[in-house]
Amino acid sequence: SEEANRIVQAKLFYDQTIEGLSKTWKANTVWLNPPYCKVGNTSNQDIWTAKLLREYTAGSVKEALLLVTSSTETIWFHRLMTYPMCFVKGRINFTAPTGKTGGATKGSIFVYFGKRPETFAKVFRRFGVVK
Repeated sequence: SEEANRIVQAKLFYDQTIEGLSKTWKANTVWLNPPYCKVGNTSNQDIWTAKLLREYTAGSVKEALLLVTSSTETIWFHRLMTYPMCFVKGRINFTAPTGKTGGATKGSIFVYFGKRPETFAKVFRRFGVVK
């Protein structure tokens, strides 16, 4: 949303009004926090992480940071296991466009895609365990 982008400050962002899955992502950096709901029986985290993996392995995205739930039992999560991760201590609080805040209902994890895993580890170890 525009409100979230005041913090993220992306040059381009996709929200609910733009179908980002149908776009080719050409970017030096991507921040992705997919919706946590489902489309039918498929998790949006599965759909959006698969898209990020395709764009990253194709070379369209040079570096990315992904925030998802730490659903270690899922197939989509296992696709991420070869990338550096930060298992967040505690629960992340989110702010809705209305200003209402609330905590995540599950643990969260940051996943890094790029050529600077040491920098990721240095920066993110203050939030949790980096593997």
